[in-house]
Amino acid sequence: MVSLRRILAQGRRRNIGASAQMAEFAPAFMIFILVIMLPFINLLSFATGYASLAFLAQNSAVQASNSSTYAQALQEMSNSANQTKSSGIGQFAKLAPVGGFNGCGCDLFITETDLTTKVSTQYGPNTAVTVTPDPTNKIYEFQVRATYDIGPFLNLGSVPFVSSVPLVGAPVRITISSHRAAEHTDALTFLAGTTKIAVLKEPVVSY
Repeated sequence: MVSLRRILAQGRRRNIGASAQMAEFAPAFMIFILVIMLPFINLLSFATGYASLAFLAQNSAVQASNSSTYAQALQEMSNSANQTKSSGIGQFAKLAPVGGFNGCGCDLFITETDLTTKVSTQYGPNTAVTVTPDPTNKIYEFQVRATYDIGPFLNLGSVPFVSSVPLVGAPVRITISSHRAAEHTDALTFLAGTTKIAVLKEPVVSY
């Protein structure tokens, strides 16, 4: 009889211990999700967004550098940026443009480098070269500067204390620049034309 009572008492203690463990598991699991799992998922999403923004800036610079006029360069840059932003990967990364030409999030600059003095002059944003281009003694590059907000994949903005934390409850603002050599002299000014800049095909200006 004594043994039976002891066995029942031990069973009750085990049940109480198991219930306590289950009661502790629920809040511990919630803390694990909020502190570790969700930020990690958002970190992976941010990496995807950063790569998408780098591709956006690079492709926009390529399109601008292949244009035959400066007005076309601006439009091609804007079209390329908007196309990437509206694509599946852009929407997944929650890319949101910040300013830029026509609100596309990108600004276009022209960098002029003297081959003799190695001194560089930058024109922009979204402003053509104000002097006559000299492709014989200078090299010219288009620079696209893209500024976008990358939103968190799982937005915890409604959760107190973390609503303003970047990558958790708030977007992260990133600026990426991409350079490409200009292909046409007339693309450096607001004049029309399709004259090639042969010197800009030198490896020194390749990126």
